[in-house]
Amino acid sequence: MSCMPISTSAIRCPHFPLSCIADPIAEKIKGLWEKIKTTLGGWIRDFFFFPLARNLPASLLQEKEGLYVKQFFSAEGPLDPNFPAQEEIRKTFSLEEKEISLSIEGNKKISLTYRVLEPKTTDSLSNYNFVLLLGNRFTVHNNATGIYPYLSSYLDLKRENPSLPSGRFFLVSQYNLSHEGKPYRPSSLQEAGLILTLALASLKKEYGDIHQCVGHSLGCILLASALSHLVHQPDLTPKNLFFDRGPSSIKEISHSEHIGKLLFPLIQALGWSIDVGKEIYNFMQSLSRQGVRIPHVVIGGVEHDHYFSQQKNLYHSKEIESLHKEKKVERLLFDPPKQVFHERAHHNLGTHYLHPCYLQDGSSPAFMRQGESLSHALLRHSVR
Repeated sequence: MSCMPISTSAIRCPHFPLSCIADPIAEKIKGLWEKIKTTLGGWIRDFFFFPLARNLPASLLQEKEGLYVKQFFSAEGPLDPNFPAQEEIRKTFSLEEKEISLSIEGNKKISLTYRVLEPKTTDSLSNYNFVLLLGNRFTVHNNATGIYPYLSSYLDLKRENPSLPSGRFFLVSQYNLSHEGKPYRPSSLQEAGLILTLALASLKKEYGDIHQCVGHSLGCILLASALSHLVHQPDLTPKNLFFDRGPSSIKEISHSEHIGKLLFPLIQALGWSIDVGKEIYNFMQSLSRQGVRIPHVVIGGVEHDHYFSQQKNLYHSKEIESLHKEKKVERLLFDPPKQVFHERAHHNLGTHYLHPCYLQDGSSPAFMRQGESLSHALLRHSVR
């Protein structure tokens, strides 16, 4: 039986015979995976990390919250007796909305809208810059109460010491991203961390050093996601970092639910998993090896966190415990009485309500003074 002749066209293929068939198939598989990754990754992102992006009733509710914020800082709006420093804040600060352009992923241009509260008058040549990274229920348009404790504490400190620098306070949320006029969501936590790093670089270029950065809840995750970028540019790192009521890791959260255990491998494969404690640990150790300035890091948590309890709580991360033993971070765990604040409120409780009398054993004993609030202590340590 004679052999079949080999096609000369096949001979001309430099990778004959398998790669001529495999390469196009591989490209199709790669393209299909990218589509799957975009679709499933987008679902995971919006369900767990950006719920306002998918929940229309919640989004509509934000209109009411946005009106409250507008009135909160406006001289014409009614004063809320729950916030005794509100009138002084209105007299001291002006609220502005600004936008910065960032280049990511092959020079793709995205815009970040942020809000800044700047002093109406200044009596200092230097400035104190404070950045608040908001949680997953807040945009820069629907949150006044998150920044209020820090504004109030700053005013208290300024009265005690008029020579303190002028304070400037930024509100940042990754809900407020856009690309070509449409809302933009990061494709992974790695990209979210890059966006935050670029934003911090832009703010530093325009306003000077960031003296305090606070990440609350989702803000903790975003801040931790930026550390792998900041470790290569340590001069961009804010001088003080506060991780406020964040999770220890996405794995710990996922494994607390049966469906989460099943979903976690997919979450991880799609780029939406992070071990927050480990990222902080690796960052601090790397800076130590580099011999560069190390930020003052504080980890804050509440004992009965409705979202991140027990081992899901960043405070209980074994990496954070190790750093605390090495005196490289401060740890603070609060347990407010349930008769004062409902347990489900503890996760979002304003830092002006957290006092030393609520601290649990194992917390850094010297960080807070008797009678002062957490927001006051954070500002006292970071305003110079």
